[in-house]
Amino acid sequence: MNKVKKFTKGTRFRVISGRTCFYTTAGMIRAGVGDFMDFNKALQESLKSLEDARKYGGPIMGACVGHSGFWNGFDIQLNMAQNP
Repeated sequence: MNKVKKFTKGTRFRVISGRTCFYTTAGMIRAGVGDFMDFNKALQESLKSLEDARKYGGPIMGACVGHSGFWNGFDIQLNMAQNP
């Protein structure tokens, strides 16, 4: 098992879903970034999936800084932000 841990609250991410793009933090994703529960849940599942891939996916996935997929009815691309 890798020693990769959960993202800290302050880890910044760029979120892309459909025609929407914004920057946020892991803490805000966990708390909910907006008014729509379905989208918040999808984004939380995406973050958890990225954390799990980094933790359990072996050394190559441990270096993964983003991914994309379909969660809870939403296409989401989630990337660690460099310096927006």
